[in-house]
Amino acid sequence: MPAIHAVQKIASLAAKFVVEQEGKWNHDDWEGLLQKAAKIGLELNSETERNLGMLAESAKHFYLHPPKKKAAAGPAKAVAKRAAKGERARA
Repeated sequence: MPAIHAVQKIASLAAKFVVEQEGKWNHDDWEGLLQKAAKIGLELNSETERNLGMLAESAKHFYLHPPKKKAAAGPAKAVAKRAAKGERARA
């Protein structure tokens, strides 16, 4: 199994924070996130904190406004869609 990239760890940390906080947090909560970020090796400076904050705010947007679920395409609909694209039917 490949190693988890640092960006995946940071994005996961921000997403988990937003979900656990239900999309709202205060300064103490933010400080707690910064402590967790430091524990995974993130060097805290003003630029890093600003970017982590933007990541959390972006995750908050998607937490509060999740994408709408698409209805599952039935077999007939999938065949018609492929036919419209000029694809041959699968055997």
